[in-house]
Amino acid sequence: MKKTTLILTALLLSLIITIPATAQKAKISIIMATASQKFLGNDYWGAIDSYRKAQKIDETNAKVVYRIADCHYHLKHYKYAKQYFEKAFEMETKVDKDIHLSLARTYHRLAELDKAIEHYKKYRNIAPDRDIELYDINTLIKQCEYAKEMMSKPLDVEIKNVGRAINSRFDDYAPSLNSDGTIMMFTSRRAGMTNTKVDEKGDFKYFEDIFVAYRDHTNEDWSQSERLEELDTEGHDAVLSISPDAKQLFIYKNNQNSAGDIFKSTRTSKDELWEEPKKLPRPINTTYFESSISITADGSTMYFISERPNGLGHGDIYVTRKTGENSWSKPENLGETVNTSKDEKFVFVHPNGSTIFFASAGHLTMGSYDIFKSELKDGLWTTPVNLGYPINTVNEESTFSMTADNTKLMISAEYENTMGERDIYEIDLSHIDIMDVLNIDSDLLTEKANALIFGTVKVEKYDKNIRYAEITITDTETEEEIYKILTDKDGAYELSLPFGKTYTMEVISEKYGSKKEKIKLKNRSDDSHEIKLDILF
Repeated sequence: MKKTTLILTALLLSLIITIPATAQKAKISIIMATASQKFLGNDYWGAIDSYRKAQKIDETNAKVVYRIADCHYHLKHYKYAKQYFEKAFEMETKVDKDIHLSLARTYHRLAELDKAIEHYKKYRNIAPDRDIELYDINTLIKQCEYAKEMMSKPLDVEIKNVGRAINSRFDDYAPSLNSDGTIMMFTSRRAGMTNTKVDEKGDFKYFEDIFVAYRDHTNEDWSQSERLEELDTEGHDAVLSISPDAKQLFIYKNNQNSAGDIFKSTRTSKDELWEEPKKLPRPINTTYFESSISITADGSTMYFISERPNGLGHGDIYVTRKTGENSWSKPENLGETVNTSKDEKFVFVHPNGSTIFFASAGHLTMGSYDIFKSELKDGLWTTPVNLGYPINTVNEESTFSMTADNTKLMISAEYENTMGERDIYEIDLSHIDIMDVLNIDSDLLTEKANALIFGTVKVEKYDKNIRYAEITITDTETEEEIYKILTDKDGAYELSLPFGKTYTMEVISEKYGSKKEKIKLKNRSDDSHEIKLDILF
């Protein structure tokens, strides 16, 4: 009888403990689902609030910590993202299949480049081929290596935040100057006047508005910026560029009447109000996304960004020439020297009319978008040149403008001393010739003659990586030994081999024996310079 009573008591106690635990898990699951919905809708602050509610219920839940980190990353709060990602990883090393990628990206944004490379490689060792290709991991590693190189040779420029007269605690970007740098137009996501609602269908920030400021050449200070009330609507109104003579203003509009097109407003003098903006005609605007536009000083040529079909990538740079009072030629793609299979998102034509500066994620960058320069010589565009560090950094640099005398550059960026989100900065170029900036000599900037071979050595049966296995590479034809390496503590290896030959790779493990693989490298092609080869025992 006593034994039966003890058993029943134990069962009741287990039920009392299990039911609250089950209810707790169910409650967290509901909160996590709500948070995930907000995250997918770009409402990152709303998602953080929900995840924090889940964290209060269970502080030991590593997945919740990971999700909070992911929200901070998307808000570009990289220091907080690092703190939470590292905490999640410490709590549970396999908290998410992408934990190494998340850590690598965050370290990359914070310029902790050796750590970034380490975790990109760890992710590459465990991720399926499709994900390595999807996230372009080898390019991200190259970006980190390139950033280290660029940061070791900084340009002699001075960068200063233009201050509260221009910047707010919200996003301020797309500065555009007239030729002498006395007038600056820019875009801001701050609240006020007609702009009291957030874009709930987009990024949950206030709608874009256009602001103007004037430079006092007596003391070089900028006036307090003012909203351009005559151009203010309830939708997105963003500066794309102002013409060198300050009589034409190009605007991006996205509202119920226009799903993302380029408009132009004009005035006959600098003292007049801007006229009602008019949509640029076809073939400049299409049913596809058009953004960023810049006109030459003589008004004869315009360069702009478009995602229309038959381009080389996402956004490409196009050129159109004036054929009449209100007519323009069929836009021409600038071609593969300038455009890439990835995204070009901003273009600025220098007042000299033959030099363009543009933002690209497709040419070799330090991370995200960098600004490049190309010149039109004998009808052809020169190979783009990265403007270098500290103009470009590991974060995004994509909108800027420059005075005709090349002494001052206004840029929107995510530099360390930001007053909020993106800020506008002034860069003093007086100690360098920005028109003659050259690429730093680097193997990363040229077509390599070698293929990158990488992978892991593992025991297939146990899915166990073999650390410190010896790898010997020989030229199959001459039997000459090229070099020897060891796999690292994670069983990974990486090596570089010239194209046009066949090699024998021998892998020796004290415990599991030896294995040989043939590596046949034909002449270089675009899809063969990075090869993943896992060696299975």
